[in-house]
Amino acid sequence: MSAQTQLITTAINHHQAGRLPEAERIYRQILDSTSENPDAWHLLGVVQYQKGAFGEAIEFIHRAISLQPHVAEYHTNLGTAYLDSGDFPEAAAAQRRALELRPAFPVALNNLANALRKQRDFNAALGYASEAVRLEPTLADAHNNLGTILKELGKLDDAVGHYREAIRLNPRSAETYNNLGIHYQEQRQFDEAIRCHHRTLEINPKFAEAHVNLGIIARKQKRYKDAITLFQRALECNPGKARTYNDLGHAQRESGQISSAVASFDRALQLDSDCAEAHLNRAAMLLLTADFERGWPEYEWRWKIGHNRPRNFTQPEWDGSPLDGRTILLHAEQGLGDTIQFVRYATLLKRQGCTVLLLCQKPLTRLLGRSNGVDQLIPIGDPLPPFDVHCPLLSLPRVVQTSLRNVPADVPYVFADPQLVEKWGDRLNDIEGVRIGIVWQGNPDYPDDHFCSFPLSQFGALANLTGIRLISLQKGFGTEQLNDLCGTFAVTELGDDFDESTGAFMDTAAVMKNLELVISADTSVAHVAGALGVPVWIPLSTVCDWRWLLDRKDSPWYPSVRLFRQQEQDDWEAVFDEIRIAVQREFLAPRAASGSGYAD
Repeated sequence: MSAQTQLITTAINHHQAGRLPEAERIYRQILDSTSENPDAWHLLGVVQYQKGAFGEAIEFIHRAISLQPHVAEYHTNLGTAYLDSGDFPEAAAAQRRALELRPAFPVALNNLANALRKQRDFNAALGYASEAVRLEPTLADAHNNLGTILKELGKLDDAVGHYREAIRLNPRSAETYNNLGIHYQEQRQFDEAIRCHHRTLEINPKFAEAHVNLGIIARKQKRYKDAITLFQRALECNPGKARTYNDLGHAQRESGQISSAVASFDRALQLDSDCAEAHLNRAAMLLLTADFERGWPEYEWRWKIGHNRPRNFTQPEWDGSPLDGRTILLHAEQGLGDTIQFVRYATLLKRQGCTVLLLCQKPLTRLLGRSNGVDQLIPIGDPLPPFDVHCPLLSLPRVVQTSLRNVPADVPYVFADPQLVEKWGDRLNDIEGVRIGIVWQGNPDYPDDHFCSFPLSQFGALANLTGIRLISLQKGFGTEQLNDLCGTFAVTELGDDFDESTGAFMDTAAVMKNLELVISADTSVAHVAGALGVPVWIPLSTVCDWRWLLDRKDSPWYPSVRLFRQQEQDDWEAVFDEIRIAVQREFLAPRAASGSGYAD
C-alpha cells in the first residue's frame, strides 16, 4: 500500500467516525503533496459540506470533477451541496448528470426528487422518489422524501405511511421525526406533533427546526412565554436564521413585549434584508406605535408575501403628484373592513379636482355607492372605464403622507339608505329600552380571528341589566351560539332575510342608525359603524390589530369608536365588566335621573 493510499484510508476512517478536523487535516496534507487527487478533493468537499461551508464544498467537489468527470458520486454530492446552499436548479442539474452516468442510482434519484420538490415541481419529484424506493426499498431517506412530496400533493395517509417506514428503517432519523411532526402540526394534532418534535430533539438536541416547530405550536396554544423560550433555543442552535427571529418577534408581540419584538424583526432583516414577512411584521409594529412615517413605506412589503399579488395595470401607480383633471382608480386589496376604512381617502383626493373610480368587492357596491368622494364604483371583475393613474387603497396613507396628526377622520363618509332607516325604525319601534347592536364573531378563516372574536356568552351580565335590549347584528359565522343560550339571556334576532335582499351591510347600516350603541368584535361591522359615525365600542384582546394603536381608548380613524382593552391575556370577563359599568353610567343612570326608568 502506497503512503498516499494509507493516508487517505486513515483520513476516511476519521471521517466515518465523525472526526472531521482530523480527516480534513489529512485530506489537505495529501493535496499539499499532489493537487491531482480527485478523491481527496471530493472528500474534502464533503467535509466542508458537513461543516456547513457550502461554497467551499462546491468549489472542492468541482475540482474533483475536473480531474475525474465520470464518477456519479461526485455529481450527486455536488448536487446536495448546491441544494443546501439554496441553488435548486444547479442541484437538479448535478443530479441529472449523476443519473446520466448511472441511470439506476437510487441516491441520485432521491436527491433529484428533493431538488424538484424544493422548486415545487411535486409531480416530477414524485416520480423520481418513487423510482428510488422501487430500486432500493430500504433507503430510509427516500421514504422520508417521498412522504414529504405526498403530503404536499394532499395524499396524507400515504405520506404518513412512508414517514413511518423511514423511521422503521432508521429509528435515529431526526429529520423524519421532524417531518412527521410537521404533518401532525398542520392537521392540528398537536399532541402527536409535540411527541414527534420531542423525539427529534432526543436524537439531536441541536435540531433547530424542531425547537421552532414546538414554538409555533406553543404560539397557537397561546403559550407565548414557552414559545419565546423555544425560539430562543432554536437560535442558540442556529443563530443565523432570519425566519426564527421573525417567529420570535411574533411571540414577543403576542406577549406584549413590543420593543423586543421590533428588535427581533430588525435582527431578522439584518440577516436577510429581503425577508418580506419580517418587513411586514416590522411595519405592523411601527404602525401599532403610531410611527406612521416609517410604518407606511415598510407596509409596502405586503406585496412580497405569497398570497398578496398587486394588480397589473398599464397605467402608472399614483405617486402623489397633482391630480387636477385626471381620473384615478382606487382599488380594494384586502378584506371588507379594510375597504370600508380606507375608502375615506376618496374624499381627500376628490378635493384635488379629479375623477375618482373605486374598484371594490361586489358585496360592498350598494353600501359604498353612497360614500363620499366616489364618482363611479366598479365591482371587481367588471370591465374598467378609462383612467390615468391607479392606487391600492392601503397605499394611499403612504402616498398622501398620513401622520397621527392628519388622519382623515371626517365622519360620516358612508351613509345608510334613508328608506331602510325608516323601515327598520318602524320595526324596532316596539323594542323599549336602550337598544344595543352586538357582534361577537369574525371570520374563523382569518388567521388572527382568535384574537378578535369572543363568546356571545360574554354579553350575559350586560343583557341582564334592566332596560338593556341586545339586538344581534351577527351574520353567518357565530350565529349558532344563539342556540346555545338556552334562555340564559335574551337577544333579538332580525330574521333570515337580514342583509340578504338589500345587499351586504345595507340593513346593518340602517339598523345601526336606530340604535343607541353598537358593541362589536374587531370585524367589518365595527368599520361600518365607525364610517357611519354611529357610537361603537370595540372589545380588544391584548393582541390587537395595528390600526387600533397601543393603549388608547379612542381611535384617530373613527371619532365614534371607543376601545375596551384586555389587561390580561384571554380575560374577556374584565373587559365586559368595564363595558357593563360604562353602559350603566352613560345610558341607564341618565334615564333614571330624568325619570324615564331603567335604574338597577
